[in-house]
Amino acid sequence: MKDPIRDILYPTPTHLAIVWSDGLESVYSWAELRRACHCASCVDEITGRQLLDPLKVSEELGCRSLVRVGNYALQFTFGDGHGTGIFPYARLRELSGQAPLGA
Repeated sequence: MKDPIRDILYPTPTHLAIVWSDGLESVYSWAELRRACHCASCVDEITGRQLLDPLKVSEELGCRSLVRVGNYALQFTFGDGHGTGIFPYARLRELSGQAPLGA
């Protein structure tokens, strides 16, 4: 399987940019990604209710680390210490508002 990510860039301390294999570039703020986390600490597993208060996420949030998870996702440890969420590539494309890879 071809890696869908061509490059990962850090244009500012508060933003991430992904250059996809199809040439499109997606730019995300770390705060936006933190608010979009769907892990069990951020979203109730049974009800789907958001547990994270989005107003408590600072726009100045950064990232401590980024790890690739297999061939399908990225995992971030955000500046607030949260690091249990996994962001599949399809979800990242969805968050960017761009068409899915291969569409």
